[in-house]
Amino acid sequence: MNIISYNARQLVPWSDFDHMFNGPYFETNSENTWSATVNIQEDDKAIVLTADLPDVADEDLDVKVEKGALILRAKRQPEKESQEKRFHCLERAYGSFHRSFKLPENVNTEKIEARYDKGVLWVTLPKRPEKKNRSRQIRIH
Repeated sequence: MNIISYNARQLVPWSDFDHMFNGPYFETNSENTWSATVNIQEDDKAIVLTADLPDVADEDLDVKVEKGALILRAKRQPEKESQEKRFHCLERAYGSFHRSFKLPENVNTEKIEARYDKGVLWVTLPKRPEKKNRSRQIRIH
């Protein structure tokens, strides 16, 4: 059995050309958009949403409930270039984003709490107590 060495260049003839334009001096994402990564967990009493929002100032963060949805809006300000500080590579995204999450019927929207610390947002969505379906017999006269 003969072993033939694998050469990726033979399969992708334009890779050197593409690589030349993917270096640090060429912007690959012209929109430079971003979105928060989110975890959602649930227990018997509440749903807790955590969102990573690094470098977002408190005043650039908005959390609200609207039409049965939890809406997160945030804005990350771009870093400014100056004579003392020039960029050689600028990959971090900035700008505004928003995400919305449909809330289940059992969330008590009047008691939602949020906390923001060190670039992490915690939103606690308490659940309403379950209504017990009590049945009773109706007498027919």
